[in-house]
Amino acid sequence: MEIKEVKLSVHAWENSESVKFIITLLNNTDSEKIFIFRTGQQYDIHVLNPEGKEVYRYSKDRFFTQAIEYVNFAPGEARKWEGTWDYKCDGKRVEPGEYIVLVNLVGKEEGVKTPIAKDMFTVS
Repeated sequence: MEIKEVKLSVHAWENSESVKFIITLLNNTDSEKIFIFRTGQQYDIHVLNPEGKEVYRYSKDRFFTQAIEYVNFAPGEARKWEGTWDYKCDGKRVEPGEYIVLVNLVGKEEGVKTPIAKDMFTVS
């Protein structure tokens, strides 16, 4: 039996110059969920190198609007976002290898555990 919950997923699509992250939030429950976002940021992306060190964070050096937003998700509704990373850390291209991407939703909904998604990709 499938557990009905709010699900967050991320899929990494790499090419020679960058990786694109497709992020999907799915309300897989029978009730509407209302997420509260305290800024214009709705998610964050973290990339870890093979040693587990963070080499990229979407929110680093970015500024987001300071406004509370309520976002309704009907049962079965999905929302998608995309992000890209150019394989650079501190201005230099990272070494080839297997990397992990972690995505977390920054909005909160009462009774819903903060969704986190994970995928792996290769930098060649």
